[in-house]
Amino acid sequence: MVAEGLKFNWDVQHNIPQENSDRVMLLAYAPNSKEMSFNNTGAQRIKGCDILKVIP
Repeated sequence: MVAEGLKFNWDVQHNIPQENSDRVMLLAYAPNSKEMSFNNTGAQRIKGCDILKVIP
């Protein structure tokens, strides 16, 4: 958790060809409150991180 929301990090596989259009899809679900936040047009996969804004 960071001030802006949930920070996601992933390993960038430099030995695998990636398209410039490759993007991540982020999803967070809180089962107790049944709330969810998502972004289906996240950062480019090559960047290795993104932040999902969550609404409390």
